Amino acid sequence: MKAAKINNIVLFPLKSHNRLLAYMWVINFDPEYTVKIKETLELATFILGSELGNHIMFDRLRVLSSKDMLTGVFNRNEMNNYVDMVSTDTNGWYKNLGVVFIDLNGLKVVNDEKGHDAGDKLLRDATNALREVFSEEMIFRAGGDEFTIIVEDTTPEDLKLQVEKTKEVSRKYDHLSLAIGYSLADEGSDIRKALHEADENMFKDKHEYYMAHPELKERVKR
Repeated sequence: MKAAKINNIVLFPLKSHNRLLAYMWVINFDPEYTVKIKETLELATFILGSELGNHIMFDRLRVLSSKDMLTGVFNRNEMNNYVDMVSTDTNGWYKNLGVVFIDLNGLKVVNDEKGHDAGDKLLRDATNALREVFSEEMIFRAGGDEFTIIVEDTTPEDLKLQVEKTKEVSRKYDHLSLAIGYSLADEGSDIRKALHEADENMFKDKHEYYMAHPELKERVKR
């Protein structure tokens, strides 16, 4: 400290709920004001610690409200917020949006025959497969075994390649089979129509899967 030309110092920890966040200090002050500086720092660290603690708590609550706890990707609530924002865009910021609907084939069979832990693993495997192809902020878990992916500024060719790669990657995981449908929206205002078309295309893909694997057929809910 002497080498750094620090002759005296008053230092206080900045804490929130007994968690150390940082330190505040004053250096090279007139020793006559030591007590006053200590009192000021003590009060300042208390107030800042409380404010930072509240900020951290609210940030955690925001994450909890937007993330799916099982898979770690965004949840349906966050997807709805995104779709609402994009669909009302009047500035032309959102163009050439690719929408992908994905549903796990045979998840109910896995849950029934191997238990929900195995089903949860299958959902995590599906999420990891999607992460290999798409950026995580594009992925939403829309429901129990359903995922939605929204890709900004894409082309039909690029989106088709990503869908094909998703199917290829999914084969690396045991018992993972994905029904996939996709569509494109030229403008943000068209996104709900694209969501509907992607949903319809996904069910066509799922129907073909169960036609080929009737032993795994489950009741498909619309």
